[in-house]
Amino acid sequence: MAVTRSITKSVRALHSSLRTNNIVLGAAATLGLLLSLYALYVELKHVQNPGYKAMCDISESMSCSHVFLSRYGKGFGILPEKSIFNLPNPIYGIIFYVGLLILVAISPLTNQRNVALVILGLSVVSVLMSAYLGYILYAVLKDLCVVCVSTYVANAVLLIAAIHRIIVISRSSVSGSPSPTSAKKNK
Repeated sequence: MAVTRSITKSVRALHSSLRTNNIVLGAAATLGLLLSLYALYVELKHVQNPGYKAMCDISESMSCSHVFLSRYGKGFGILPEKSIFNLPNPIYGIIFYVGLLILVAISPLTNQRNVALVILGLSVVSVLMSAYLGYILYAVLKDLCVVCVSTYVANAVLLIAAIHRIIVISRSSVSGSPSPTSAKKNK
């Protein structure tokens, strides 16, 4: 009886921790998605009206339009200009954040560990790209893009939450607690 209570308590704590983690991952991915949508909106407005001044164009040295319209604003500045993959960076962001939101939504229904590893891998890539683009922003463009920096922060939060998720799931398997998916199956 005491063992059953202990396992039940452990499963509830695991569910609670993963639920909180899903909220954090979902919020950071939603923020990244909204920032990517706004960045794409600004780029499209500039195509329609080259004189467009975005809300994030605060000064000469704090201009998101300057960054978005630079050669680094498409294909991360590394893809050939004529490549079909040389798309505006926000399109890659939109795909990335929608994919993460889907993973977070389906994670309670699947193998938690595998989904957590995919989320972790994607988060690592996003932070590495943020570091690269942050360097370009600071050292090459000599600009401070508020939208870009906000995206870097969202990516850092995603990575921290992904690492936390792996730790929680690993601890539950080490302690012998059933995984959330196996606990649901056993009911």
